[in-house]
Amino acid sequence: MGSADNDRSGGWPSTRDSILIRVREPRDQESWKVFVDVYTPLIYKYCVRRGVQDSDAQDITQDVLAGVCRSIRDFEYDPIRGRFRSWLGTVTFHALPKHQRKSQRAVRGMGDGKGDAIMDAIPSAVESEWTEEFNAHLYRMAVERVRPEFDEETWQVFELVWVGDRHPRDVAQDLGRDRRWVYQAKYKMMRRLRAELEFLAADMPLSNRK
Repeated sequence: MGSADNDRSGGWPSTRDSILIRVREPRDQESWKVFVDVYTPLIYKYCVRRGVQDSDAQDITQDVLAGVCRSIRDFEYDPIRGRFRSWLGTVTFHALPKHQRKSQRAVRGMGDGKGDAIMDAIPSAVESEWTEEFNAHLYRMAVERVRPEFDEETWQVFELVWVGDRHPRDVAQDLGRDRRWVYQAKYKMMRRLRAELEFLAADMPLSNRK
């Protein structure tokens, strides 16, 4: 089972080790692979959910990642000036009409001649939708990545208390465990999950999205 002290020995990532910092180093191919593995599904699904065909969604995803690769070294993370998720959302959103014009094919929902207008401004509703999708995706990815580090019982505590919103007292009774053990198990899981979210996005909030 993961130890609460692992982050002190360098085993757990911290904000300082964020993937957004690591990918700025051209020689760090391993970090870029992690970045691609994490963000490719997010960008692709965003396109598909807006009516873009599979092949075009794949092309747009590659275009966005290529643009990120060219620009990420100039991206300065500053939670006051802007978030990475907003920057990536803007790049992805603009890539849709840009690809439409480039391919000269009508994309369902985007083929009404309004592409240029969409490029001028991103509606707040679109920004809100992107933020929701971004947060939900990163949460799922973080959970998937940390799951192998914990035994089944600790993971069960996380699902019952955090995801299921059950009181630790009731969970302790169901599992035949001391209540303090349940609180400690939850704390270890939440601490590790928060570290992973910070590693993947630096400014990612921790919320119990299913």
